[in-house]
Amino acid sequence: MQGVSRVHVLLPADRLFRDVGVMITDVLRGRGLEATAAHEATPAALDCDLLLLAGDCRKLRNLPELLRRRPASGPRTVFWDLEPLPPPALSRHGEAVGRKVAACTWARLPRFWGKLLEGVVPYRTRLVRALRSYRARSYAAEVERDPQRQGWGEFDSDSFFFVMTQYLWVADMVAAGALDHVCATTRPRVEFLESRGIPATFVPLGSHAAWGRDLQIERDVDVLFLGRFHGNRRARLLQRLGSELKAKGRKLEIVDHGCWGEDRDRLLSRTKVLLNLPKFPWEFCGMRILMGMACGALVVSEACGNAEPYEPGVHFAWADVDRLSETILHYLDHEQERAGITRRARTFLERDLTLAESLETMLRTCAGKPLAVQQGIL
Repeated sequence: MQGVSRVHVLLPADRLFRDVGVMITDVLRGRGLEATAAHEATPAALDCDLLLLAGDCRKLRNLPELLRRRPASGPRTVFWDLEPLPPPALSRHGEAVGRKVAACTWARLPRFWGKLLEGVVPYRTRLVRALRSYRARSYAAEVERDPQRQGWGEFDSDSFFFVMTQYLWVADMVAAGALDHVCATTRPRVEFLESRGIPATFVPLGSHAAWGRDLQIERDVDVLFLGRFHGNRRARLLQRLGSELKAKGRKLEIVDHGCWGEDRDRLLSRTKVLLNLPKFPWEFCGMRILMGMACGALVVSEACGNAEPYEPGVHFAWADVDRLSETILHYLDHEQERAGITRRARTFLERDLTLAESLETMLRTCAGKPLAVQQGIL
């Protein structure tokens, strides 16, 4: 991007986002730019040509105030959305309900509810979650009546709260003129933002050596699920799949925490099939996919929304939930077929889907005109 020599990257302080920050600055420095990454919103963040925000920026205290004080001379600010947003099919009623649900935090509770719950502090998290569920009930009923379920496989008020708070943060920042450009890592996120009048550019999360590497060791783990449990649906599916695989002499391993760096590379390099159960049915999780493919495991996913830039049957496999165990067993029993997909996936990451290419796309986007938001949408 012409005129850019200094880039400041702001991300949350979570372990995963810290790793992403290191990857981004590594690529930018390799391009000859002066790049720094930080996890606190301080005035120093504005001392650059381009400010890149990535991840769940709600966690960055003082960021909205900092962005609103940004001088007219710059820096140009781009937000790269790495977190799920509501389904593109979210109805207007659903959005109205979602705004009420998003306000159900301890800090934003109406005074009446705050005073009511003040004396039961040990239980306030549980009670606030119950309030979210109560406020979401009309939209939950709408989803149940909709044959397409507006993208939801199983409606969950906590997940609804999460995606709505992500969206409203972006919408507020755009409306305040704090963001010049918005990019998103999946097509459904781009579609949702544009349906709400927020122009967005599709910039998938690209591969980097730090995502992992195939250690060329024996693959003695049949099937691995790597990730946290969110709600009861994943737990039920994993229990069911574990039983179905066990009946065929295969084992499902579950690792839900504490697997990073070399330990993660070693585990994935031992894995034949990495199971992906999307938390949000319209989303295809980029980070887990990158890790598995980089380490040579075959990704088998529950069928979900748009998987671009990946192509099912070419870079990974997917199936409806009722055929997941059948699909997994097929690839476990057909090693050459499995190896062909993992080889194509790794080649795709190395040649086409690189973090360097993703950041190049973002820099070209930033060289264009700032956001032109439709009036009356936000």
